[in-house]
Amino acid sequence: MVGKNDVPSTHPSLLARIRLEHAGPAWMEFVSLYGPVIYSFAKKHNLQETDAQDLCQEVFLTVMSQIKDFTYSPEKGRFRSWLYRVSISRIIDMARSRKNDPTLLSHISLMESPKGVSEWDELFQQSVLKSALEWVRAQCQEEHWEVFRMVWVEKKPAQEVAAARNLAIAQVYLIKSRLAARLEEEVHRLSEDIPPI
Repeated sequence: MVGKNDVPSTHPSLLARIRLEHAGPAWMEFVSLYGPVIYSFAKKHNLQETDAQDLCQEVFLTVMSQIKDFTYSPEKGRFRSWLYRVSISRIIDMARSRKNDPTLLSHISLMESPKGVSEWDELFQQSVLKSALEWVRAQCQEEHWEVFRMVWVEKKPAQEVAAARNLAIAQVYLIKSRLAARLEEEVHRLSEDIPPI
């Protein structure tokens, strides 16, 4: 997968920013990045619509209350792994509050399996890539986005794109290279764990 997006390279990570903000743009970005992951994971494991929405709320409340004390330890895993564990814990809490709801309990073992972990990681990567692509699109000219979309997303040959857009092939390669670099930067920024403060 491609790497990080471009918000200047000195821009603090999303996770570092949510440690400092209790609301605002960093939290909105965090919710838009992780909300679809949590929600899709819950729905993939047959949680009801309202349960999936409640789960998102519970997980975000937990993050908000614990993020200031969160210490990143690479040997223990990534932030998204911690968020996965928080999500599973909140689902267990839901099951207990419903007198050990058998439907919820039956899905917990599937969620905690290696397949469940890989589904979580895949959903996270999809959400990061989607957010990064949206950011790149918002930062560039529409013509450049169309060239990039055709070459990078649709995998069309550069010669075909150059002819279709009435551009020199060198321009197509330059646009693709620049926007791919921005996409890589944004993916990296959205994926990074909390750095030491």
